[in-house]
Amino acid sequence: LYETEVQVIDETPTPVFVKCPFKIETRDEERIAVEHIARAEDASNEDSAAAVGTQLGNTLSAVKMLHEKLQLVFTALQEMRDGHRPRNHEFLRRAATLVKSLPLDSERLRQELVVEQVDALIMVYLSTMTKGTAMLNDLAEKVHVAYDHGARRRTFI
Repeated sequence: LYETEVQVIDETPTPVFVKCPFKIETRDEERIAVEHIARAEDASNEDSAAAVGTQLGNTLSAVKMLHEKLQLVFTALQEMRDGHRPRNHEFLRRAATLVKSLPLDSERLRQELVVEQVDALIMVYLSTMTKGTAMLNDLAEKVHVAYDHGARRRTFI
């Protein structure tokens, strides 16, 4: 990976590419999102309803797995609080980082969920309209074939 850096060469500022050190770090939610997108690409050849069902099933299982892991963390924190388990400061720091990464701002989260729901409803509406229009076009073609033998063929949509 390179980045540009301006260096003065012969008293002239010149952009130069220099190596940039980097480290790739991912979190579970990023992995889930990437897998979701990859499955959407793979499922583009399948029936769309089956593909959506498969994607939703995979997303549901990923969320269930995340919920189980969070439940384990919560149980361990309760046991540490009650003295049934010795305090592990590394675990506590990681749990605090995890809690800070969760979307706790309920108003912002509610707005994001409303926007996501509206987007999904618009997609359902557009899909229904497209299917209805295609069915109407098929019906119009059948009526045209049945009742108008001599005229040239027309497509209404």
